[in-house]
Formats: sequence, structure tokens, C-alpha cells
Amino acid sequence: MKQPIEKGYITQLSNVGSHVGYKAWDIGWISLGNQVPYLLAVENATVMLAGDFTKSTGAGNQVVLEIDSFDPNWKYLARYVHNKQNLVKKGDKVLRGQRVAIGGNTGNSFGPHVHFEIWKVPRNFVFTGYNYVATRKKYTVEPNSLVNFDNIDQRFGKKLILNKYSETPLVNTKATTEATSLNMRDYPSLASLSAGAMPLDLEAVAKTSKVHGYEWIKCKYKGRYVYVASNWIKLVPLTIPTTPEIIEIIKEVEVIKEVEKPFKETFERNGLKVTVEKVV
Repeated sequence: MKQPIEKGYITQLSNVGSHVGYKAWDIGWISLGNQVPYLLAVENATVMLAGDFTKSTGAGNQVVLEIDSFDPNWKYLARYVHNKQNLVKKGDKVLRGQRVAIGGNTGNSFGPHVHFEIWKVPRNFVFTGYNYVATRKKYTVEPNSLVNFDNIDQRFGKKLILNKYSETPLVNTKATTEATSLNMRDYPSLASLSAGAMPLDLEAVAKTSKVHGYEWIKCKYKGRYVYVASNWIKLVPLTIPTTPEIIEIIKEVEVIKEVEKPFKETFERNGLKVTVEKVV
């Protein structure tokens, strides 16, 4: 079978590979440059179910494909859960590799990813969206026993544990580095996937509490957020452009410093407005 997304990496918190207690893979794509994370039919199939199950089960938008095993006793189901948008409807016939949904973060989800499962069920089994716990444990099989996950990064056996952390906002600040190969990360964790080497400077938007012994700086990079360890960077206030209008206002403020009485005045130059108040 074809993998359900062109490229991605394992994101579940429990361990690498399938979930503990039942067999499924959570696959993310944040730092891999997927412009649209299309989810693909793993095999020729019929859409058994497609809908929004956010309120009923927490699955969010999900698609379930029915795949013929060519055995008279059983068949396969492929589940795609937490989708941003379903691209097929119940009863549709889909071909292997066809786009069936756009990956997302709907329902009970810790971040953008596809929760992907393969079920091996009796030929007359109908999935309604509400068959959970014991049924799921009974029928799910290891996805990698059937699907070729060549382009899915399994993190080389590392456990990915996302520690709890807090963020302190940074305003008008940039992060700079002299390092030539400082890794940017998709999460503030040493176990998270590299998002490439950090450029000389980035806009910094927040600082985290310590995770794995480091404070991490949250930065904007090509329309998304990345994290860099604070030990190898310097935080620098962003400078205000010194236009002639701003220089003129600064000169007037310098004069006000010498006034020895309460003072308040607003200066406006070409749309720039500054209010200066001195209290004595």
C-alpha cells in the first residue's frame, strides 16, 4: 500500500511507531515544507464514511476507506482522522494515490497531524464512526506491516516527548547567531525534527521556560514558527527607522527634557504621532 501522505514524521507522544494499546500512527508535516498536506488513498477503495465527528467522538473530520482484500472473509479499512477538510464523500470510488483529504488539527488533537489507522475486519463490518476502545484494539493492525513508509521519518528510534513549557512574549526583538549550523526545531525539544540551519537573524516572538535544560526562542521563519536554543543566540531590540520625521521629533523631545515644569504635548509629522509627558 502507498503511504497516506507524501512526506512526514512520527509525532505521537507515547513512542515511536504505533500507539500503546492500539495500533495507529500519528504523522506530522510542519517543518517539511508541504505547502498543502494532502492525504492520499493508500489503495484503490470505496469511501465508507466521511464527515465531521468533532462533537461525537473528538475525531474531527475523518475519512474511512474500504479496501478489498480479495478474500471472502475479511477486508481492510483505512482511517484518516483530524483532517482540515475532507475531499471525498461516502460512496465515492477512489484510486491509489488520489487525494482524499487535507491534513489538519480538528477534534481532540495536540497539533497538526493525521491520525492514521489500518483495520482488518469481517467482510460485513460497517464502520459508523462510533466503534471505539475494544473494537479498535480488536481490529487495528500495525500500519507498517502493510504500508511502505519510506518517506516517513521515524526519528531513528528516539522517543518524542513534548514537555510542558510556558512562553513569554518578545516584542520588537530579533534573534541573531554567529553559528553556521545552529538547528532550528519544529518543537522546543532536542528530540524534535530539524527545520534546517538558522540564518543570521530571525524575528523573535517569544522565549520559553526551560525544556531539556535550554530556554528556547520562538521565531518566525518563512511564514511559520521555529525554535532555537538560546545558548547560541543573542536577542537584539529591533531598531526604529531613522526617517527625517522621526529625527525631527527626537530633537523636539530633547528640548522638552530641559523643561522644569509639568508638560504634555503631542507631535505629529506626516502621520507619525508621539505624545510626550514630563511630570515634575
